[in-house]
Amino acid sequence: GLGSVEEIVIVGGRVYAVALWGAPWLVEIDLEAHRAARSRFAGDFNWGLAWAPGTDLLAVPRFLERRLDLYDRATLEPRGRLRGEFGGRPVLFDPLRQAFLVAGTFSGRLRAVGLDGRSSVLPVGGLVRSLVLHQDRLYFGGRCGVGSVDLGAWLGGP
Repeated sequence: GLGSVEEIVIVGGRVYAVALWGAPWLVEIDLEAHRAARSRFAGDFNWGLAWAPGTDLLAVPRFLERRLDLYDRATLEPRGRLRGEFGGRPVLFDPLRQAFLVAGTFSGRLRAVGLDGRSSVLPVGGLVRSLVLHQDRLYFGGRCGVGSVDLGAWLGGP
């Protein structure tokens, strides 16, 4: 079996997953065989996973290391690192700005980090557990309830 899975992303019919406590691997899952088709060591405490459409990049927030590790979706080979947040957990990609948005569950901060490495930080409160992008607004849930950020006002346009 696959064991514990914390987060999954489905891209082009392929399923990718990471596990927080269960295993230190980024895996591509073969759903018919119910097993890992491929895997790449990604380290412990992988609590989130996101895909950047148009880039074939998967991003894994490194919970303790304050960074996002990037992997090629087709090969699972490492493709670089971007600055993240302490306790980075929820992560998603904003295609308009070509940037990952990652919330620091313990830092209480939201970070936007572009594929070019430029980043901006916004305090949003602690224990953010989910991010949802709708049009040009980011919604998040955490200790302070449900909040939202106008991404155009915070980050500007593309």
